[in-house]
Amino acid sequence: RSPPVLRGAFPRGPPAAMAAGAADPFASPPPQLLRSLLAAAEGASPRAAAAEDVGAIAELEAAAFPADERASRDAIAYRQGCAGEFFMVVTDASSAIVGFINGTSTPSLTEESMSSHHAGAPVLAVHSVVVAPSLRRRGLALAMLRCYLRAVASSSPATRRVALLCKPNLIGLYRRAGFECVGPSPVVHGSDQWFEMSLDLDACDDERSPVFVQVDAFAVDGKAFTGNPAAVVLTQRGGDATWMQAVANENNLAETSFLSPVEGGGPSDWNLRWFTPNKEVELCGHATVAAAAVLFGRGLAPRDSPIRFHTLYSGILGASPTPGGGIALDFPATPPAVTSLPAGDSAALLAGLSLGADGAGGGAVLFTGRTLYDVFVEVTPEAFDALRPQPALLEPIVCRGVIVTASGGDGVDFRSRFFAPRYAVPEDHVTGSAHAALGPYWDAKLSRSGAAMAAVQASPRGGRLEVAVRGDRVSIAGRAVVVIEGRLRA
Repeated sequence: RSPPVLRGAFPRGPPAAMAAGAADPFASPPPQLLRSLLAAAEGASPRAAAAEDVGAIAELEAAAFPADERASRDAIAYRQGCAGEFFMVVTDASSAIVGFINGTSTPSLTEESMSSHHAGAPVLAVHSVVVAPSLRRRGLALAMLRCYLRAVASSSPATRRVALLCKPNLIGLYRRAGFECVGPSPVVHGSDQWFEMSLDLDACDDERSPVFVQVDAFAVDGKAFTGNPAAVVLTQRGGDATWMQAVANENNLAETSFLSPVEGGGPSDWNLRWFTPNKEVELCGHATVAAAAVLFGRGLAPRDSPIRFHTLYSGILGASPTPGGGIALDFPATPPAVTSLPAGDSAALLAGLSLGADGAGGGAVLFTGRTLYDVFVEVTPEAFDALRPQPALLEPIVCRGVIVTASGGDGVDFRSRFFAPRYAVPEDHVTGSAHAALGPYWDAKLSRSGAAMAAVQASPRGGRLEVAVRGDRVSIAGRAVVVIEGRLRA
């Protein structure tokens, strides 16, 4: 926020960019950005500020800043009249103003140059980012900033850089919006130290450039580089499966999830598809946790209601934040059914798990069955500890993958591993969807009657989950950590 110093004459009328009949640069944000506003405030909608808004804006300014820092009503009127193309308000369902952002063009970020609007100057100095007190700490400021910056980037080619001053406690907010901290500002305004933040608009991508995030899902104790990494892509390309498959192959992770808004849906409704490096899959747990973490973390879905993921093959899946900072999935139960495998599959299974043709003495394998997608095997704890898998030998078995499980200990109810060589995933680090089968199986075997169970997937990276059966649904919960963020260039 820059100092509310007012110099210069008031303009005789609105600038050319906001003349009568001119397009409102804030009126039609991209769907994902509009959803982030709606997730933070019901009915939230951005538009350009009008002269009759100045009174309400001045009241919000006064509620947001101490007397020696706030802009005067005259300063606000000046900015609205002289730089209306850089003055955005956000209204709620009742059309009341619940937030605003304003700025003026300047050659550089100095106290004197920020005092007046220099039309066509390369730097946009943002003066105020204000949210109504009742809506603070809900992600509205970040959502407003993203809408504002997108509008400026697309409607003001003369603006090359956006700059502002903020106090230390707000540096994180502006970094999340894409700003970099230049350092302490020489501008003196009150007794506190101010920091200069800067964003280079020349480096901004257009709205069609998909957001890419890599997330460690089901991370052990919420630590990065544990659990199962999944890529999440936010795209407006619709159902372009060929492109999705190419991106997933390029990522070369077990799964890449693709998100797009549901046409006509609410802020919690998102289309979701999953791809391995070589195939689209019907259900994936860890990439769904990753997708939910991105939507909640970026303010694109409200945290007070479950996300509704609309999938091609598995119906609508729910995802909700948990009190401990994790994410809980609501998946359909896919319990295993007892079955005898064909002789060839049985031989491949024993060889691929290095159990031996005799089943490791005839007692290692306790259960063999099939779920909707996978072969399901329970082995003794001793056999589980001694597994020396050779996933390539499992590939002839016609299934999505092979679930191997055993009872746990030391506070763990059950353990598992998962192998999917037919989908170019020799061993999956953590497989959320497999727990839609593991949950019902161990709930019955341990007589848990729906009580939560602690689960560990014993891959080299390891993962931790909490699983609870709810009738014909299964709650699968775990932590997620964002490790990489960027944009796709192709």
